[in-house]
Amino acid sequence: MAIKPPDEIDRFTVLIMFIVTLIGAVANYLHKVIIGAKFEIFMLISHITISGFGGCLMILIASHFDWDFESTGIACGVAGWSGSTLVNAIEARLVKKITGENSGDNK
Repeated sequence: MAIKPPDEIDRFTVLIMFIVTLIGAVANYLHKVIIGAKFEIFMLISHITISGFGGCLMILIASHFDWDFESTGIACGVAGWSGSTLVNAIEARLVKKITGENSGDNK
C-alpha cells in the first residue's frame, strides 16, 4: 500500500470534502431538531466533531482506493450525515480484520 506524500494530495479537494462533511453533519443535526430534539450548541459541536472525523476517514479511504471527486464527495456527505454510525461500522470491520474473525462464525 503506497502512501501519498503530502505534496501530492490536492489540498483544495480535501477542503471541499471537509466542507461537504460539515454540511452533512449540520443537516443531520438540524433534521433532529426539526423532528423534536432540543437545540444544544454542545451537541451540535459534538456532532460536527464526530462527523468530521468520519469525513477524514472517508477522505483517506477514497485516496487509498483512488475514487473520483464525485464519489468522494458523496462518501464524505454520507459520513457527515451518519457521524458515529459510520465510525462504528468502520471500527467493527477493522477489528474483525485485525482479529481474523469471520462475520458468521463468531457465535
